[in-house]
Amino acid sequence: MIVVSPAVSTVAEVLRGVDLPGLLDGRRRGCLNTWEPWLAGEALTDASPAGAAPYPRDELARLLHIGLDIGHSSIRDDIGRALVDAGLVTSNGGVYRTGRWRLSAFAGLLIAADRDYSTEHEVHLGEDSLQFTQAVLAATPRDAVLDIGSGSGVATAAAARTAGSVRAIDVLPDAVRATEMTCALNPGGAEVTTEVRHFSDVDLAEFDHVITNLPGVPVPSGMPYPTAGNGGLDGLDLIRTFWMQLAAGPPRRVTMRFQSMGEAEPEVLTELREIFPQHAISIAADSAVPMRLRDAITAERIASITGADPDDIVDQLSGTRRTDGRTTYFCSTMNLAPGRPGIAYAAPLTRLDLDRLWRPGPVRKIHDTAVWTDYCSRLRLMPDEFWSVQGEEHVRTVGRDMHALGGELSTGKAPAEVAAARIPAGPAAQAGLELAVALLAEVLEDIGILRPR
Repeated sequence: MIVVSPAVSTVAEVLRGVDLPGLLDGRRRGCLNTWEPWLAGEALTDASPAGAAPYPRDELARLLHIGLDIGHSSIRDDIGRALVDAGLVTSNGGVYRTGRWRLSAFAGLLIAADRDYSTEHEVHLGEDSLQFTQAVLAATPRDAVLDIGSGSGVATAAAARTAGSVRAIDVLPDAVRATEMTCALNPGGAEVTTEVRHFSDVDLAEFDHVITNLPGVPVPSGMPYPTAGNGGLDGLDLIRTFWMQLAAGPPRRVTMRFQSMGEAEPEVLTELREIFPQHAISIAADSAVPMRLRDAITAERIASITGADPDDIVDQLSGTRRTDGRTTYFCSTMNLAPGRPGIAYAAPLTRLDLDRLWRPGPVRKIHDTAVWTDYCSRLRLMPDEFWSVQGEEHVRTVGRDMHALGGELSTGKAPAEVAAARIPAGPAAQAGLELAVALLAEVLEDIGILRPR
């Protein structure tokens, strides 16, 4: 059972009293990427009207979420002392500074995690974390729940809203500490217990509902990568181990996020039918991105650790799959339930072709407002990976250079060619611009400015 210190209880009461969760949730909804847990500084620096005294909530957001130093005079002494006693900030020379954790919020839940995700700060909170939490809230787990790989603890806290009890486990001690802080900041739910443990050492039959979001990034052996993301050669090392352990026991309810490579659809669909012959399986793939984008993101993460050239690492990663037909990386939410066996699969709503070629269509003039409105409306369907590779900057590029980009596409250049000419270096940025240009091509085709070759 999590023992909550009086200081953390005070902090939780204060942060809810000023509605810090509401501020962060509201500001996120105003961003292009509505799943990004970490707001940029600009999203909070204008929270107070011009000429008005800073509101305590805004100062707390800048300190606890962004990580800006805040003078003692900006926060009430009793609140400052509680933050220090809770371990969320330090105090030195009349200034409060962020401590071990940064705080974010989602669906009214406060979350403790690492804003700067690396091999040294591995408690990851990303877009995928929020999408998984949304799936857990929708599943309304009941009775005894097990959270495998609890990480920041946001899904644990979400499950605690409806469950009878929740047990959260993770192999990273820091992740367990983050889970404890997150749950302490969200009182009033089911009793939560935590433990540093691998799921293979737990009897799944003791639980009515299992929730999990295990690492799923394909990383070849020998390449360094943060534990919270490393899924082994095909991204399914831990995921597949969990599936086999689950299948060995009686059918039960499961809610999980998972990633899988494939081509037209995730390649594991056939495997799942064989592994779970006594389960009804529901899978919704919310994104499908070219493997070269996923590899570019992975390569730049590895390069930041090793100092190697990201382009060389991309070549190594793609070389491991050169002949296996794995062209696409799918991110999906899956629910298992005892019942009539079979898979209900929902494909992603959008899937962009980076190598498709166009020619001029019957419409000769770009109506800027119509094109831009349509383009922005479709940004909501862009995958998480796009936003993690300077997505907002790529959107600005499209908005600024819409006519020139449309002209280049009409000459028969694929989005990949157009992006390569504009960003000659940096595999992740180039792959991100490819997606942004491909989305523009799709809009221009629908309007009639372009048509397929």
